[in-house]
Amino acid sequence: MRGRFAFALTALTLLFLLQGLAVLLVTSFSTVSDALYPRFQLIGLVPVLVPFLVLLTPSAPLSRFVDRRVLIGISAIVAAVARIPLSLPVHTLQFTLSAVVVTACAIFLSSAVGFLERRSVAGGVGAAIVLDQLLRLAGWSWDLSLRWWWVGPQFLISAAVIFIALTWMRMALPGPVEEETSLERRAGGLRRRGALALGLILFLDLNVLGRAEVASRWLGVRYEIAAVILIAAGSVATLIMLSGQGPSGRYRFVAVSMAAGTTLVILLARALPPWAALLLLAGAHGCALLLIGRALVPGSGRRKGSAVSAGFTLWLVANVLYSFTFYPSFTLGIMRGAMPLLFGVAGLLLVALLAVMPRPLGTPPPLRGKLYIALTLVGALSTAALLALRNTPERLNAAAGSSLRVATFNVHHGFDEEWRYDPARIVEAIRDAGVDVISLEEIGAGLPTAYGTDLTLYISRKLGFTGHFAATHNGLAGDAILTRVHAEGFTSTKLSPSRDPKQLSYIRVPVPGDTIHVFGTRLGLSLEVQSAQTSAILSAISNASPAVLLGDLNATEDSHVLAQLTTGTGFSDAFELAGMTPNPTMPSLQPLRRIDWILTRNLTVLKAEVAPHGGSDHRMVTATVRIR
Repeated sequence: MRGRFAFALTALTLLFLLQGLAVLLVTSFSTVSDALYPRFQLIGLVPVLVPFLVLLTPSAPLSRFVDRRVLIGISAIVAAVARIPLSLPVHTLQFTLSAVVVTACAIFLSSAVGFLERRSVAGGVGAAIVLDQLLRLAGWSWDLSLRWWWVGPQFLISAAVIFIALTWMRMALPGPVEEETSLERRAGGLRRRGALALGLILFLDLNVLGRAEVASRWLGVRYEIAAVILIAAGSVATLIMLSGQGPSGRYRFVAVSMAAGTTLVILLARALPPWAALLLLAGAHGCALLLIGRALVPGSGRRKGSAVSAGFTLWLVANVLYSFTFYPSFTLGIMRGAMPLLFGVAGLLLVALLAVMPRPLGTPPPLRGKLYIALTLVGALSTAALLALRNTPERLNAAAGSSLRVATFNVHHGFDEEWRYDPARIVEAIRDAGVDVISLEEIGAGLPTAYGTDLTLYISRKLGFTGHFAATHNGLAGDAILTRVHAEGFTSTKLSPSRDPKQLSYIRVPVPGDTIHVFGTRLGLSLEVQSAQTSAILSAISNASPAVLLGDLNATEDSHVLAQLTTGTGFSDAFELAGMTPNPTMPSLQPLRRIDWILTRNLTVLKAEVAPHGGSDHRMVTATVRIR
């Protein structure tokens, strides 16, 4: 009974850890971005130190002053209480509470390893990752538990964690930790090598191997299918950890082979046939979770919590570097295209750590209640299947009428000007605008700095539109075109230069008597880059007519870009053709500049307007056009 209580307590507490780490990473990123852009503010960079300070807290020798049973229970309770209001969309509150949640969970983990049974902790990590995947699937990729209304359900979940923690503390037998040193659960705390390996495993798994959003975009498979297969792999791995006699990869050669295999799958997945790659990713995801049991094997003697601090600091640094690969214009140029190198180095370092870790000590008998574990596995897979079926909406795809309402909207990866993450507001803005075709810029899937959400998937499913994603960075960040009406022939063309990757999306929309060619793009920031990209656009659209060009051009009315696009090309500003006065589009709260454009060729523009503020740092621009 104590084993099952320990497993449940670990699974839910570490789920809070995953959610807290996600919120802490996102709020730290947004804080830094706000300090760097549009003007540099040195004082604004101070909060970036908070995540590193938070991850140092397990290094404090708390177990010298507080019994480890009490420390495990109290840290779980603190995490549960701080998690309740974490879903409220208030940046400062989320930043502060995520730090509290991560601190409490890190202390929990550093205290639990070597005290709780290894399989309870390792299985708890696996179960937490599966629960996290289920919440993403339930929210169509945006974690359901990060909505403001989740505070009510979270109160009940946190109450359950508090009850389990109090019950477990009453049930736990007293006695010094040093007893029964031949058993794994009575050994010392987490090894530093194991903690570093854990940080790398979580980095690889939470960013690629266990991310259905990444598998879907890289391989071109349906998101819900990828999610169910990965959840199945994670559930099976968790079952093996809970029921096995010892950690998978107990022998060095097996552990090293598993780590090397997962790394190769990440590096080669995009070059393999989609379904073969998906199955390999699922297998690698399961192997990564099994390696958690190997990484969490404690050492002999008394260990300090500094090992956990080292492991999670490595995780944080790796995630920061990975995030840099998505924003080469604002970070070091060396990070451009560095994603494969980063994952390769992480994999090699993981292999090296596992190669030098000694063989685990003996293990106690496996947990009883395998029937309950199996039923839980079946429940997880059934829930995933039901969520996948529920999340397959009917597409509208109506035939276009005589007029077509088009729009462009830079959605800022789901953040508004005040760095509140709320894609639902973007959905409402698009729905209120009543558009037929819309170009979305700055959109991604699986980005750690945007909660890993597949924003194209989320927005298109909420609206019932068909989403067409066009990547510019790592196959996971770029632009998209969403259509309410029937459209065909979607393509994406890379624009030069490569040091600031951008693309031009294209889709054909049949209308009565003709076809409208719709293009969407976002240009770079420097004049040199813009000029080259504009030339590439003009070359690609030279023969398209009638046509619409939508996008964030990062250029104003008197810019060289607008002169290039409208002089002798047949393209004109939609506002000018409609005889309407344009409004600025950025920043959204008090717009000062007009950098988002709709240009048309051989079309009549009936109406053009700039929409009110709608959940981004840009305002949406719309126009109603028809064949002349």
